[in-house]
Amino acid sequence: MLFSNKILFVLYTLSVLLLSIIVPIWYAFILLLIFFSFLFSSKTTKAFLLGFGSVFCAWTILMLFKDFQNDSLLSARITHLFKLPSKWLLIFITAFIGAILGALSTWLGKNLKSSFGYIK
Repeated sequence: MLFSNKILFVLYTLSVLLLSIIVPIWYAFILLLIFFSFLFSSKTTKAFLLGFGSVFCAWTILMLFKDFQNDSLLSARITHLFKLPSKWLLIFITAFIGAILGALSTWLGKNLKSSFGYIK
């Protein structure tokens, strides 16, 4: 194995964070994670969990950063709109949705690698 899971987790998380800050398109990280998991992943379940965990952490950090930037005005309005009990549940739900997308994109990259015959 080229990289350990901890190094891949940090690589995925930092790359999603940096890409989300630089590129204003929210779904740009999907192509990046497909590419990374095509290059670096070893097992399908590990790729799935790495994508899930790294995007969950990255989106939680991004949501907290954005929330603190506007003094929780937007999250307060959205929690009121959806009748959620707190802004923390909104942050968790948003990070969970992003984590599912990250997990599916790393899973896709891993399966593309195995379908092209690079892993037997």
